Amino acid sequence: LLFCFGLFSCLLQVQAENVKPPERTISNLNAAIEGEANASNRYRQFAKKADAENYPQVAKLFRAISRAEEIHQKNHESAIKQLGGTVVVFQLQPVRAGTTKENLKEPILSERQEKSETYPEFIRQARRDHAMNAMETFTYARDAEFQHEHLLDQALKHFGKNKKMDYYVNTKTGSTI
Repeated sequence: LLFCFGLFSCLLQVQAENVKPPERTISNLNAAIEGEANASNRYRQFAKKADAENYPQVAKLFRAISRAEEIHQKNHESAIKQLGGTVVVFQLQPVRAGTTKENLKEPILSERQEKSETYPEFIRQARRDHAMNAMETFTYARDAEFQHEHLLDQALKHFGKNKKMDYYVNTKTGSTI
């Protein structure tokens, strides 16, 4: 039994080395990495603007979401490496921070699009490619985007009267509460 297990493991290892990385899923992971990195950077800049305009609660929210986007980025990078792919180098897009209120409005549509269109398509492709680790990281990101949209929407609805609260970001999934 031990010999068979050892032989089976060896056969699996040889087979895995000869498998070509799933190109479309790798491409989707790279697109997600770039998107998450830019979002994280944008939220960091928005937090600075909110602090400067004396909206500390909104700044705290922007920092929490920025951290979640960083976690998604790192998860996507890890999935690419596990799949035998290469992380593509990219340049961050310039950020133009508007007023804090404008900075709350702008990302709501992005978060909605990511949770409703981008990540569901990425998940479907990863499933077709049998890339379970990519499915997992895409699912974590999609679920967090639901939370981000809701948190941003609530902050906008209560703008200027935002209740003081702390935010918590799950270091594995990026879930933000």
